[in-house]
Amino acid sequence: MIQLGQAILKTLAYADVFDYPLLSEEIRKYLISPVRIPASAIKKDLTLLVQKRLVGEKDGLYYLRGRKAIVSLRKKRLEFSRKKIAIAQKAARFLKLIPGVKAILITGSLACLNAKQEDDIDWLIITGPESLWLTRILAVLFLQLLGKRRLPGQAYVSDKICLNVFLSQDCLALPVEERDLFAAHEIFQAKVLWQRKNVYRKFIEANLWANRFLANGASFRGNSPSGDEAKKKQKQIRLDALLFPLEKIAFWFQLAYMRPKRGSEKIEPKRALFHPEDVRDWLKKKYRRRLISLGISDWREYDILILR
Repeated sequence: MIQLGQAILKTLAYADVFDYPLLSEEIRKYLISPVRIPASAIKKDLTLLVQKRLVGEKDGLYYLRGRKAIVSLRKKRLEFSRKKIAIAQKAARFLKLIPGVKAILITGSLACLNAKQEDDIDWLIITGPESLWLTRILAVLFLQLLGKRRLPGQAYVSDKICLNVFLSQDCLALPVEERDLFAAHEIFQAKVLWQRKNVYRKFIEANLWANRFLANGASFRGNSPSGDEAKKKQKQIRLDALLFPLEKIAFWFQLAYMRPKRGSEKIEPKRALFHPEDVRDWLKKKYRRRLISLGISDWREYDILILR
């Protein structure tokens, strides 16, 4: 049986690592719990935590005791984030012209409207089957022409777009070894800039393992698919057969180009993850310290959940 008060504190502690106070609806959505909890129950326990002064509240935003300053910080970052979202939307209007692009999602701090002024803009692009590496070449070229691409090793990255993650539409589920609390947050907080045929819903459905960590997290947006799905699928198979040789060439060409300067990137035929830095170690330590300071005894369990 979940202790709801502790679950709320764990949720606020996780957000606190990023200096991010939460609205009550955000506490509900990102509640660290393996079972779904109704908003009414969360609101009741949240009120009790405020009364006990374990949690503070200002302007509808909730934070851990002694962390009132992050309320004004969130408001400041909201202004930065809105400007970055506008830049991302403008760039997405060009990249959606690429046939292989099936969805463009914003990830990271910007997805929560919590971006710093100096932050870049992280994108996750879902591509059609057998077209990921062809699509990536075109996406890189488009952003380069727009002057918005974050370049490898670039020092000043504010408002630049980082093509962080590419996933093929037939490989949307994260591997088991990468399924943790951090990844669950990244999936459920991602924001859709543009999509074809409800691809975002397929992305969520492929990663419902994340409910183990954030049971309230899954939500669906977008229009339902229409038309003759059988004919569309047959047409897609024919197109994939034509693209397959070109896709193989594009993959091996880019792999050879990146090999001398590869770091922790994950480069595979069906997915590509380019992370300038992995925050998991940093997050693990910061989050653990907050749980200990709150007197939460099962921090070791969450230590495992964050980093396997």
